[in-house]
Amino acid sequence: MKYPFPSATVTIWCISTPHPRDVFANDPAPDRGFGRKLLAQLNPQWPVTHMGDFPLNRSTSAGHGEIYIGGFDGVAIIQYVPASFPGYEFDVSHLSALPMKLIESIPTSDIYAFAADDHSQLGGFAHWHEDKLERSFCSNRVSIFEDTGLPEPFETPFWAGERSHGDHRGIELPFLPAELATEALRSWLGLSLTSMSMDVPVAAFAIDGRPASRLPLERASGSSSRRGYSAFRRHTNTADSTTSPNNPHTRSAGDEEWIDDDFPADHDSDYDDYAHIPPFSVREWADIDRSDVFAFMKRGAARAGRAALRGGRALASLPHAVGDRVRARARKTGRREPRD
Repeated sequence: MKYPFPSATVTIWCISTPHPRDVFANDPAPDRGFGRKLLAQLNPQWPVTHMGDFPLNRSTSAGHGEIYIGGFDGVAIIQYVPASFPGYEFDVSHLSALPMKLIESIPTSDIYAFAADDHSQLGGFAHWHEDKLERSFCSNRVSIFEDTGLPEPFETPFWAGERSHGDHRGIELPFLPAELATEALRSWLGLSLTSMSMDVPVAAFAIDGRPASRLPLERASGSSSRRGYSAFRRHTNTADSTTSPNNPHTRSAGDEEWIDDDFPADHDSDYDDYAHIPPFSVREWADIDRSDVFAFMKRGAARAGRAALRGGRALASLPHAVGDRVRARARKTGRREPRD
């Protein structure tokens, strides 16, 4: 079946906390295990490939065969292209048709969905409370596809023409539907998915069987200039704290270190999503016995010296060999070949 907006993305928020913004105030890490468990429940036959971890607000949207997932206390996020997900397709211009089996395993009291398609200028938003649809609106500049429920207060300035986007012609709406959807996210959840807002981390997966990239995650997911995300995080302890949310291992007060999260994407082969893997710290090099390191370096230098000596002797003998060849040829010059 063909859908009218095959490249449109849908972002779903499952909320069970009164203050979802506070969940991201402490810079939580994405939970890869949550994403893998959810995908296994949706379809255990999908060939899942982990593509990378990055902030949703500083990322390009999910593409065909891709899904971004974030799992936190009281908040779950899913972004995907419905037209490319077998069994979970639907007409994005009618968010009320969202397949609830996609999120039925996530306990939640409120569900929010947002649709976007830059090519067609589609924008939409919907809200369910306790499984009841409260509001759904989807449109582009010239057509309203769905308008269910009572308008929310944040919609008033848009319909009044106070948020117009340049001159609109004929029957065009006086606003961009995508901007109305952005305002819905800000009003309902207190969040904004802009590059300047607080990060909303997600784990990205593909279900189309593509191989895992062998580049570091940051490169596999996109350049840092596009993502705006660094693979390194700094952890600094306060005077009375010895752990940080992303690194629970004990350290002395005032300690500061750099943590390298830039694991290659194919590190999944030996990475247990359901157990904590402590991040690697450059401070761990201090625990290596320096005498072993120096001994190794000394042996390496000795081997290099012996190789250089052998090469020097070979070069020294080269002129003698050339001279012998020249003298032998000179002795033969002018001689007649013997006759039979």
